[in-house]
Amino acid sequence: MCSRYSLAITREELFTSFDIKHDITTAFDFLPTYNIAPTHHVPVITSKELELLTWGITPWWELPKKLLFITSENLLSKSTFQNLERCVMPLTGFYEWRDGPSGEKIPVHFSSPHHPVLGFAGIRRGNECALLTTVPSEFVSQFHTRMPSLVLPEQTKEWITKGTPNLISDCFQDLTAWDVTTKMSNSKFQGKECTEPCPFTPNQESLF
Repeated sequence: MCSRYSLAITREELFTSFDIKHDITTAFDFLPTYNIAPTHHVPVITSKELELLTWGITPWWELPKKLLFITSENLLSKSTFQNLERCVMPLTGFYEWRDGPSGEKIPVHFSSPHHPVLGFAGIRRGNECALLTTVPSEFVSQFHTRMPSLVLPEQTKEWITKGTPNLISDCFQDLTAWDVTTKMSNSKFQGKECTEPCPFTPNQESLF
């Protein structure tokens, strides 16, 4: 479930998209990133405007793995999550994997043709964050039973300050997708090639 995403914009574009007021010439270092993986440090919009957080929340109960995703239903219904601060994790696209004809795992990059910059509705605990998931749109349901809860940049303040339920429970409909190189399945592989269309062919080298 969306264990990778891209933020393929410049620092200036990030600040502009989310109307961040800090002086962009002195802001923290940031370059376009094409293959963001769990435990990476990522830009996150919080009540303090912008922070670098680690993707993955350390559970405060007995669980061996970091929490990368939390279902929107649990956020609304379980007191465990209700006191955590809301945040938005900027992105330009996210990845899922589909099965190839011989069982290969083929990475697919999802993005919006009309909204080049989006945000994951998320929560943060200390210096860590996790994104929320919801039921998938008809298009995304071809690939997975869940999808990220996506918000537009202009909805960021509403989510952080009000936590409007429909922002995390309504599936985002405006998405398209294409196959990309299997090289991006290695989190150390970075660069524009991660998001470029790469039609699958049976003799393509696979990491699986």
